[in-house]
Amino acid sequence: MTVTVVRGFLGLALCVAPWRAALADTRTVMDAECSCRVVITTPYNEGGRIHGTVMAHFVDGGALYRVEQYRDGRRHGRSKRYAPDGVLRAQTEYRDDAKHGEEREFDEKGRLRRVARYARGELHGVTETYHADGTPATRVRYRAGKRDGASRSFLRDGRPREVTHYRRGEEHGPYRRHDDQGRLRETGAHVDGRLHGTVVTRFAGGRRAQEVVYRRGRRHGVYREYYPSGQLKIDARFREGQPDGPFRSYYDGGHSGGAPGGRSRGRSARTGLDGRLNCAGIYRAGVLHGALVCRYKSGVVSSRERYDRGERVAGETFDRQGHLTDKGTFVDDGAQIILETGAGETR
Repeated sequence: MTVTVVRGFLGLALCVAPWRAALADTRTVMDAECSCRVVITTPYNEGGRIHGTVMAHFVDGGALYRVEQYRDGRRHGRSKRYAPDGVLRAQTEYRDDAKHGEEREFDEKGRLRRVARYARGELHGVTETYHADGTPATRVRYRAGKRDGASRSFLRDGRPREVTHYRRGEEHGPYRRHDDQGRLRETGAHVDGRLHGTVVTRFAGGRRAQEVVYRRGRRHGVYREYYPSGQLKIDARFREGQPDGPFRSYYDGGHSGGAPGGRSRGRSARTGLDGRLNCAGIYRAGVLHGALVCRYKSGVVSSRERYDRGERVAGETFDRQGHLTDKGTFVDDGAQIILETGAGETR
């Protein structure tokens, strides 16, 4: 392809028309955005700065690719970008080489997919995106480039998907999240970007799955988990991110809720399907301290252990009739064991 450079003949042009120089150059480049070769025609003013309408065409086919307005070396005005088939893909307003005003983006079929507002190069105002059928997908409010205010997303039928509030770019205020079917799945709140207050998550059927109280981003207060049946699975208290206080877990459908873990202070308990206590223990300074007693579903004691600041020091096990089967003393949390049978024999 022949590349014509008019700007290089500046001196000759001034001789022919000394009152004004009409300058432009045409060149072929590889455009990074489309990964294609384009021919760009660029006009200049007498000071050698880009000024006027810059036009780019696809090398293959010659269709218009981009039109941009410049003023004294800076983009100023409306810029447009097209696909090879002529469909408008983007339209942006500029002022002094920064996005200022409305920007619109379109898909391959020319359908509007995004509208954003800018002020001096930063997102400012409402930015909206759209589903392929034209219904709103998201609506986010910005101030000086940061999210500020309500941020919303929507399902195709218009029902809310998520609502989150922001302040100066951080999550701040209540939020609600729904699943693809529009069912409420989680509610809570943030303060300065950290969870604060009660967070509730739900199963698809609407029943609660978890309820947790936060303070400044850490679990602090009530902590509860539930089975899909609605039965309580874990009931605990947290303090500064660690369990502190009563800790109870429950069976559901014959499956154990599991032993409590983490750092806590207070009592720990597990109950069976029929609500009878399964295990109960004491936590102090984040570790088990004192007796941990577990029971069969019938209520008969199945084991009894004693802890000293998190280390198991003694234990007993019983059969389903409550008869002692084993009794032991532990050193270094079980590294050494002195085991005594229910008959009093030492092993």
